[in-house]
Amino acid sequence: MLLLAPGSEIAAARQFLLAQANLLTLPVPPPTATVNGDWNLREGPSTAYESIGGATHGTLWERHGQQDGWYLVRDATQTRAGWLNARAFDG
Repeated sequence: MLLLAPGSEIAAARQFLLAQANLLTLPVPPPTATVNGDWNLREGPSTAYESIGGATHGTLWERHGQQDGWYLVRDATQTRAGWLNARAFDG
């Protein structure tokens, strides 16, 4: 086993690489977006599905998936989940 002096360049490089490796294992948070108006939160990706609540203008939502112009979302407090039309978000 090679012992490295704490102040050596090799020790610094090793610490840097270990830190980078730790960064690679961190979970990536889902993208978030703010709702641009008042929209129905639905059970599925279509207006054929029941409304299970609403998303009001300015609220923040996590986007977890997309299907047929709808996003599978969860609110920022992680208490509600459902589908919002993609037009509910700008961009």
